[in-house]
Amino acid sequence: MSNRGGWATILALALLVGLWAGAPRSNADWGEGAAEAVRTYLPLLARPEHPWQAEVGFEFSQVVQPGADSRYLAVAFHSVQFIDAQAKVLGTLTLGTPEANQLQGDGGYGNEDWPGVGPFQWAGGASKRATLAVTMPPGTKGMLLHINSITDGLWMEVTIDGAVAASVRVDAYWHLGYAPVRHLTPVTPSTARPEWVVGRYFPRFPGASRLYAIRVRSALEDWWGEPSSPGWRINSSHDTMMALTLVCMQGVVNRNEPTVFLDWEDRGAYRHPSRHWLELLRDHVEVVDLDLDGLSAFHFLYRRYASHFQGAVVYDPQVPDTINVANMLAGLEDRLVLAPEQLSLPGMPTFSSVTDLRTLARNQGWDTTDAGKYRLYEWVYDNLWPRLEHRIIGMISPGPPTSEPIAGTTGQWYPLGIASRDYITALRLTALWLDPVEEPEAGLFDRFLQDAPSPIPVFGNYGNDEEATTALDSRHGDWNAAITIGNSPIAVGNLTVLSGVRPRLVRYAAQIDPQRILATLGDRPVLTLWSSDGDAMIYQTDRGFHGGVDFYWEKVRDYRFGWTTNPTLADVAPLVWNDYLESASEASLISGLSGCGYMYPPLMSDSQLRAYLAAAASYLNETGLRVLHMSNRFGPLLNAVDDRVAELYYEGLRGSGYLGAFVGLSGWPWGAGFHYPGVPIPAVAPSYVLRPNNAAAIMDDLLARKPGEYFVDLTAPHLWQGNQTGYGWHRGTVVADAAAHAGKALRFSPDDAHPPGLVVWGPYSELAPGDYTVRFRLKVEENAETEPVAQVYVGVREDSWRFITQRYVSPADFSRAGEYQEFDISFHLDRFTTGVEFRVDYYGGKHGGWASTDLFADYIVAEREGGLDLPVLAGAFIALVGPVEPMDESLEITREFERRGGLVLQPDEFMAALNPEYMIEFAAPRLGASHPALAAAQQYLDADDYLASLLAVRAALRAAYEPGRARGAGRQGHR
Repeated sequence: MSNRGGWATILALALLVGLWAGAPRSNADWGEGAAEAVRTYLPLLARPEHPWQAEVGFEFSQVVQPGADSRYLAVAFHSVQFIDAQAKVLGTLTLGTPEANQLQGDGGYGNEDWPGVGPFQWAGGASKRATLAVTMPPGTKGMLLHINSITDGLWMEVTIDGAVAASVRVDAYWHLGYAPVRHLTPVTPSTARPEWVVGRYFPRFPGASRLYAIRVRSALEDWWGEPSSPGWRINSSHDTMMALTLVCMQGVVNRNEPTVFLDWEDRGAYRHPSRHWLELLRDHVEVVDLDLDGLSAFHFLYRRYASHFQGAVVYDPQVPDTINVANMLAGLEDRLVLAPEQLSLPGMPTFSSVTDLRTLARNQGWDTTDAGKYRLYEWVYDNLWPRLEHRIIGMISPGPPTSEPIAGTTGQWYPLGIASRDYITALRLTALWLDPVEEPEAGLFDRFLQDAPSPIPVFGNYGNDEEATTALDSRHGDWNAAITIGNSPIAVGNLTVLSGVRPRLVRYAAQIDPQRILATLGDRPVLTLWSSDGDAMIYQTDRGFHGGVDFYWEKVRDYRFGWTTNPTLADVAPLVWNDYLESASEASLISGLSGCGYMYPPLMSDSQLRAYLAAAASYLNETGLRVLHMSNRFGPLLNAVDDRVAELYYEGLRGSGYLGAFVGLSGWPWGAGFHYPGVPIPAVAPSYVLRPNNAAAIMDDLLARKPGEYFVDLTAPHLWQGNQTGYGWHRGTVVADAAAHAGKALRFSPDDAHPPGLVVWGPYSELAPGDYTVRFRLKVEENAETEPVAQVYVGVREDSWRFITQRYVSPADFSRAGEYQEFDISFHLDRFTTGVEFRVDYYGGKHGGWASTDLFADYIVAEREGGLDLPVLAGAFIALVGPVEPMDESLEITREFERRGGLVLQPDEFMAALNPEYMIEFAAPRLGASHPALAAAQQYLDADDYLASLLAVRAALRAAYEPGRARGAGRQGHR
């Protein structure tokens, strides 16, 4: 034993015995670590493998007398842990034990207790120095010191037997100091590389066996604050500079073997998604938790993986886009990414090769102007793009000011994107930030896409310019993976790990209960629901949307609706995919938007779309998804898919069990609720958009509807885009009118300010083939004139406006002035037609040959002759972008609607019940394969009369099953 003050051996194998030289005796207890501790790395000297003793000295850059406290405080110490070469804890010593209490010396103060942490002891004193004597057990390779500072940014120099070992930055929260006790030989890089599999969009990283999980803190935890101000630069935050260095190191290291996991701190704003996945990873790999602060984490990783790096690249914080250039160079040349301020940090290694982008920025004219930014990315195109990976295009924000202002805010810019840079680095991807609309950036962006193969994923949006970015991607046959978007800087981290841990994939089983299919043979109105945004990888890895919308998986998975997902998630992060399948309760899965990666089908050529769908078929086969959400943006039809796109989808996905598609993001309740766009696959536009406060109105409206009848109240509140407003397509004045059915009517007068002509249009109905009668309930104040006062007509806008039928109405056609009268017009549709309008023209005598009198309109109603041998069918779209109120409670509609007599189907069931091919197969074992109705249904199907085919099957099933017997419905997989 040493004679410095009496040493004791704690724990087996001579663990730690410590004392403060000369400190007064106390009952200090060096307890186990704080739950939120962070570990600080201290490089110590190499020592032999047998027990040995050393004096550890601590010299503090400052001490503080807090308030009236007479003590000179620097750093609080809580406990010490001994770790081996793999950072496994060999044992823990807690101050305050009887053995340790007898060993106190000078340099420390009395014992205290910190809530949530336990016993601790301040060190400092007027000398700003303390010492600790230790005995190292065999196998000890380092120590973890639980520490806290009296003030942020305090430096603590650590010596071992008088030799300087490290200088540690200590901040004012509990964290851990790491002291390596012997030299570590750097790990030799493996020859393994990510494997690109033919037919797959994302490569598979080598397998992982052990992960070092490091907590990462940064200013971006609160990115809505200072990091989104236009003057913010990364070198204003030590933690953020270190975080950028660490995430790029992670990419270089994990390229060969995933061993580094970064636990991105988000203060709970996103419910710690990285921590969620880390817990699941523990079931598959060994996880060593090292809650190190940034500088310590750098030293910890660099000492183990120094041989992975060939130098450093230094960016210019005043030209933030150089961060993206540094990121690309880190990937291409295995370099560390550093700010100039980091070069002088204690313990920073000396590099034989350093690329300083500050010099290049000056020489090339890179700055924060639009022209300077363009020159930078043009240099990337000329000098780096030929060496970079072309099979994925990386997009990520460099931070203010070139990241652009955030639309709808005052003085906020898109923050620095950071967490997904490991993937960019490991795969040697581009790190672009180019405007897809404004020239010359759009033209340069186009050149990158033109050079790349197709189809490929593009990382994300330029800012939140989702439509323009995705449109440009789509025109090249590519799709938007939404791994990065401008306002989510710490999302979608650790893809280099999640791609390398590959449990056996769980395949989705379509949620089809035969009893619920049979229940649709009755007259109960039928509702299905699905949500938006699941195509985005950020949505999947964050497990939904948090904050104001409050729509995340754990809160909504017990409701019967379709959670949209991206089937490529099963490829890039199979553990994440499996978690959804294994934790689902009532929720089902559908593929969105538009089936296998976000794109706009109308913008793709036939050959581009076929290539996209070939990959989609492979992913759908693998994952089991059978229903998708399709965008019709930029298409020729409103809330519908055109025949060209529909036929290509049917051709490409038929062999994958494709049941049907939801189409578009908005719609209206006046129509059949579905259509067949030239193929036997139902296309369903939303009848309603579910918002936080309109569920009751949706149920009221749906329960009041009749099959084959479409009632348009021209003054009552309607669920326009989910908002309860009046009928939106008119130019009249809403007036009180006791004779109107709801006490209000639209009035059109010669004195109205708007130009004469079209005064009522819409409602863009989706109508099945058949014979229809439309009734317009109108009134005039005078009925003497014989010239027309109005034209009522039906038509549809396809390539151009097409009249279907029309009629002129004169005042003399009214039996009595001042009384309502219905005027009928009839028409025939020989196919499903979408976007049908019921219009009224009114000229009020302002145009030659027209009568002059006020006109009143009450309602319009369209009826299909013989009705429609289907229940009322409706889809409700849960739009998650836009509302800031919680959406999760709105899903109570799935339960309340059934309590009120309706039927809620899973999307799989809804589409199956409308798919004539499926229904013929469904009916065969129930009716007998030789049943004449099935033969007739097949004949209709072969003749492309899909509705007649469906109705023939339904009629036969209805004859064999009483709908009342089918109302009990359980949950089971397909058939």
